[in-house]
Amino acid sequence: MPLAIGIKKALGDRPQLTSVVEAVASVANTLAELTEKQVCHRDVKPENLYFLDNECVIGDFGLVDFPGKSEVTEEGRALGPRFYIAPEMVRDPINASGFPADVWSLAKTMWVLATAQNYPPPHPQLSTDPNDTLVTLVNHRRAHLLDNLIEQATSKEPKDRPTMRVFADELRSWLTLDKEPILENDASDLTSAIKRLATPFFETQSRMQRCREQAELITTRLLEDLKGLSEILRETGLQYNEPQPNGGNLLKGSGIPQSDQGSSGVTVSMYTPSPTYIYECGIMIQVLDDRQHLLYGVHRIRHNNDQLEIVWNEHHVVDSGSSKEQQLLNQLVKGLYDNFRLGLERFRQIIMTSAEPNAAK
Repeated sequence: MPLAIGIKKALGDRPQLTSVVEAVASVANTLAELTEKQVCHRDVKPENLYFLDNECVIGDFGLVDFPGKSEVTEEGRALGPRFYIAPEMVRDPINASGFPADVWSLAKTMWVLATAQNYPPPHPQLSTDPNDTLVTLVNHRRAHLLDNLIEQATSKEPKDRPTMRVFADELRSWLTLDKEPILENDASDLTSAIKRLATPFFETQSRMQRCREQAELITTRLLEDLKGLSEILRETGLQYNEPQPNGGNLLKGSGIPQSDQGSSGVTVSMYTPSPTYIYECGIMIQVLDDRQHLLYGVHRIRHNNDQLEIVWNEHHVVDSGSSKEQQLLNQLVKGLYDNFRLGLERFRQIIMTSAEPNAAK
C-alpha cells in the first residue's frame, strides 16, 4: 500500500516555484470541487498536504463544514489553522464562512512552500510590500504575478477574495504562462519591482489608479508587439500608421459599453485615397473598475460612408495584473497575427469591388 509523503518533504528544502504552484493548483482544484458541493475544509496548512502517487492531496478533515453538520465550535474560540487562519475566523468563527477562509489559508500555504519560510505573515499581504512578496525571496521572473494573486486572496474582507475556483484557474493560467517563452520586451517583472521600491516615496495609490497604470503598461508593451503588423501593411504601398497608443478608438462600433474609467491600447491601420476605406486592427484595454480590465482585440474595416465591418474580434474580462491577463493578452496578440490574412483578404475584396464601377466608366 503506497504511503503519503508530507508536502514539505516531497518538495525538498529549495523547491522550484513551478513545482509549488503545480501542487497548490491541484489542491485548489480539489477544494473548488468541494466548494461546489458546499463543503469547506477550514484547516488548510502545509502539514495537511501530502503527495500520494505523484499527486498532491489534502488530508485531515476534522474541521470540515458541510450542510447539516452539527455546530461544535465554542463561541469566542478561533477556528482554523494557527498562522494560516483568516481574520474573520478569529473574530466570529461561528458565523464566518469557511469558503473565503480556505482561500486565505491556501494562499498563505503557497507563500510558505514557495519561500521555504517557517510561517507566513499574519496579515493581508500587499504586492507592493517587499517584506511580504515572493519576488523578494524567490528567483522567478513571473513571481510578481503570484504576488498579485496572494494580495487578492489575503484581502481583509472575505468578499474581496477570489473564489476557490477562480484561485485554482489563476494558478493554472500561471502554469500555462510559465511554459511560454518570455518575450524580449516583457519587462513586467522589472516594472513591478520598481513600483514596489517606489512605494515608500509616495502616498499609497488607490487600486483604481493602479488599474489604470497597469493598462498603460500593457499599452507600452503592445506598441512593440504589434510592429510586425505595420511592417506588413507597409508592403501594400498604401498610407499606413505605425502602432499608435489610441486603442480607445476601437470602442466605437464594438458594441462594448463605454467605461467612466477610460480606455487605452494600440491600433495599426492603413487607408486608401478617396473613396476612403480604412483597415484597422489592434487591442483595447478598458478599465472597468478598481480590479478588472476588459481586453478587446479586433480586425475591422471602415467604409467611406462610416459603415463598419468587423472581420474578427475577441474580448475578455479579467483581473488587472493577473497571470490570466498576461495569458489572454498573449492570446489576443496571436489572434491578431493569425487572422491578419483573413482581414487583408476582405480588404482586397472591398477595394476590388469599389474599383470595378470606375473601370467600367
